[in-house]
Amino acid sequence: MPPGIPTWFIARSHRFSTGTHWRSGVLLRHTDGRHFALLEANRHRNTVELTVRGPSPAAFFSVLDDGLNLTLERFPGLDITRRVPCRCQDDGGEPCPELFDYEDLRSRLARTPPREQIECRKSTELVSVQTLLHGFAPSERGGLRATIDQIRDTVVRVDGKLGEQSEYQQRMFLKLQHLLQLQQEARCPSVFALVQGGRRLTGSAYELRLYCEEPGAWHRLPEPDGVYPITQPANWYRRFGPYLQHLLTILKHVAPLAAPVLGMTVDALDQHVKADCDAMKELMAQAPGQLRYEDELGGLKTVDPTPAAHASTDADFRALEAMLTALDPDRAWGGLSRTTTPEGLTLYLCLDHVKAYRQAV
Repeated sequence: MPPGIPTWFIARSHRFSTGTHWRSGVLLRHTDGRHFALLEANRHRNTVELTVRGPSPAAFFSVLDDGLNLTLERFPGLDITRRVPCRCQDDGGEPCPELFDYEDLRSRLARTPPREQIECRKSTELVSVQTLLHGFAPSERGGLRATIDQIRDTVVRVDGKLGEQSEYQQRMFLKLQHLLQLQQEARCPSVFALVQGGRRLTGSAYELRLYCEEPGAWHRLPEPDGVYPITQPANWYRRFGPYLQHLLTILKHVAPLAAPVLGMTVDALDQHVKADCDAMKELMAQAPGQLRYEDELGGLKTVDPTPAAHASTDADFRALEAMLTALDPDRAWGGLSRTTTPEGLTLYLCLDHVKAYRQAV
């Protein structure tokens, strides 16, 4: 095991520090105060073990796993095998010593039909493959396209089971968006609400409202920041209808982690998000032909847009960037700051949420 493991990881995860760390390990705590992580390196066995405990550990595990991957990538040529511990217990309640190969588990779910169970060799019990993999973030070492497919599968499987997993779902959504934009020199925000406007702010029947992208704490920017008139909603619907629908699915489960940071009550924050969700849901429920746009002379016309696929290619995201840039040529994005986390995820954050990352640096 090269020197620097786990010290580089400890430095990268400094914002979660509890002040308890030693040469071969560290105890970390999520900013919500409810989740803890332990990382230990054993130089005699050449192993690194990452464990997260809490009521909903998937999101915190995903963040730390990304940081661990980046640490390992500092040392090219390492032969790395990833293993997932079994969830069985013996009659005395002791954890099962069985370890499953991560790539084997992933390939089982990728088959048609997927093999959703695997036998534990110690207990002979059948164990859910999805349960074993839940919260185990896909590695990026297998290549960009493989990673995109893995993350998309993860997002689909978590749909409908959000609850307290909203931070994990939001993080996976953003990771997918930014992986798809890796080949672009310029990037743009990925989280927004497209709603029917009241004409009070923009004078338009439709508005786009940008959101801060802090995982687990999505929230719209305070008016009038990040609010843009949409005069041709049919174009957005035609090109990004499925994208907007997916965004709405995740937006409905925004966790209240933003409230204390912003000095707001959870109820006040929930009302803001709920209003946008209701308006966006109403927009998405409309027949495409009912969406109206302004022609060159200021008159209102309707368009029957043809269906479009989910925004999933570099070209699609260049189109999304072009449409957002047309709304904001200065790329001010309502004051959102483009921030790269120590784990390599690019986020567009409000001033309140960007502070934690700047303090960590």
